[in-house]
Amino acid sequence: MLQLTPEGIDMSFNSLLINTVIIKNETFTTSGEPAAAVQTSEKARIEYKNKIVRDFKGEEKLSEARIFLKANTVAVPESLIIYDGREHTILSLTKAQDAHKIHHIEIYVR
Repeated sequence: MLQLTPEGIDMSFNSLLINTVIIKNETFTTSGEPAAAVQTSEKARIEYKNKIVRDFKGEEKLSEARIFLKANTVAVPESLIIYDGREHTILSLTKAQDAHKIHHIEIYVR
């Protein structure tokens, strides 16, 4: 939601995060068996648009959405993103940086 401040309209990044996603991070035992799954709810912005992106292996895949998250969000390539009642795998994860620090995370999902 836009906020009116003495300087004008506040178009902060946080005001653009109008969706909520669940990030599911799984941990595994040394033998590769699933040990536990931690789910966290995060504010996000989902842009529904098909786009061909390169995944972590360099292969071209069709992404159905791009998701913007806060810079401190814990998401790794193996995380699952849950929204619209479905689990989505991460095809690409990029940390966008401004002049001084990581500003936000952009994720393309399948």
